[in-house]
Amino acid sequence: VNLRGDVLQRLTGGYVLALLPRPNNPTPTLNTPFDVLMVAEVDGDTAELADALSNTLRLLFGDIVEAETLTVRGQSFELVTASVAGDAVLQIAVLDGRIAVGTGDALPTALAAFVGDNRLVAQDRWTVLNQDGVSYFYADMPAVYNTFFPGETGEGIAAIRQVGITSRALTDDLLHVRLLVTLAL
Repeated sequence: VNLRGDVLQRLTGGYVLALLPRPNNPTPTLNTPFDVLMVAEVDGDTAELADALSNTLRLLFGDIVEAETLTVRGQSFELVTASVAGDAVLQIAVLDGRIAVGTGDALPTALAAFVGDNRLVAQDRWTVLNQDGVSYFYADMPAVYNTFFPGETGEGIAAIRQVGITSRALTDDLLHVRLLVTLAL
């Protein structure tokens, strides 16, 4: 397996990295209070990339890696999953010029959203932050506090509900960055 040539050099476009909180249900085996999800644009033949990733996982994790099909709302997705005691630890899917990698439940949840299940972009709490363009950073603060600071209950902390950041180039030398914070009153 040529990790650099078969995988890394194909990551040519934009990417998204997300931490998805699960404070009361840590990720199996990893024992983290969050799942990690990464989606990146790729170049070239996605079938070859899927094979390279599958071989890389098998090389790293051995017999705990298997191919499976996940069906969400009638749409099927091919996944490569590394599981321990029946719980997914790491999953990879290649779809429509993108690669998606997730721990725990992150990838099935993202694929459900991909086919229209509870899409965040259609929810009021998301659209209020995106009046001037799509945020490239979004944080739902109660989930962040519950995941990373479970004992924190101060009024100042609880008052911040969401944070969103957008930016756009005004000129070649000038960037406009907008930080929007919603508060619970």
